[in-house]
Amino acid sequence: MALGVLVSTQAVSEDAYHAIRIRDSDGNLVSSVPLLSNRDMSGVDSEDYSVFGSGEGELYAVPLGRPPVHGEYTVALVDPDDAQIAAVRIRFNCYADDGTLP
Repeated sequence: MALGVLVSTQAVSEDAYHAIRIRDSDGNLVSSVPLLSNRDMSGVDSEDYSVFGSGEGELYAVPLGRPPVHGEYTVALVDPDDAQIAAVRIRFNCYADDGTLP
């Protein structure tokens, strides 16, 4: 199971935007994507995944573990001092409505 994070073109090209941090509901760090050292390295094309809309940027697939995975995660954009610039909290359940895995 992976979480797709679309990072804007601005965020992957300006030094003020250092990394994306993904934390679970307990605040534990699940993953960190350093933006400066990963510029133009994502092999995932955002145009192949319409769920992300028509935004441009780099799409990173962040592994969360083997299904079933569900819960609440916070994805934050941080500066070089690790101060949070922006964040979004997401909740999901990877089970289908009938109780089976998708």
